[in-house]
Amino acid sequence: RPPEGGTPNQRGSIWLRLVLLAALLLPGAVLAGTVTGAGQNTYGQATVPASATNAAAIVAGRDFSIMLRADSSLAGWGHNGENRATPPANLTQVLSLSSGIYHTLGLKADGTVTGWGFNGNDILTIPSHLTNVLSIAAGGYHSLAVQRDGTVIGWGFSGNGRKTPPPTLTENLVSEPAPRRMP
Repeated sequence: RPPEGGTPNQRGSIWLRLVLLAALLLPGAVLAGTVTGAGQNTYGQATVPASATNAAAIVAGRDFSIMLRADSSLAGWGHNGENRATPPANLTQVLSLSSGIYHTLGLKADGTVTGWGFNGNDILTIPSHLTNVLSIAAGGYHSLAVQRDGTVIGWGFSGNGRKTPPPTLTENLVSEPAPRRMP
């Protein structure tokens, strides 16, 4: 049963994440590589298409879902306003994903970042100097990335300091985790 609290869309997104987490942490609880959706389904965001197989990771925005397959290909479903449920056709070698309310970021094996969906407040305008990225995070209307040297770069909406990390933040970051192998 989906968790209580939050909006119906938030509960559906959280439930989708919990199901995938259970598949990763509880072998046998859910068939590995499968995705199950539950919760509010106004735009089909909880109706997992039959083509959504071989899942390695999944992220959920307000009313859409994006899945990363083990072969680094992507699938999306749900509300497709501003193409938020449609990953770029030529996007390959994706290592990880992060979704905000209306946008998604993809981290590629070469350390670059790409994004799609709603571009309000320039949340998809990737800074030209952003390279050697290790980790990404998509917020409501801002995005963040950690580079190999520990530098945190933010872009998008800057209200309340959302995209501006404190100057001392890099002192506490691990600069390089173990690399992930591509299939």
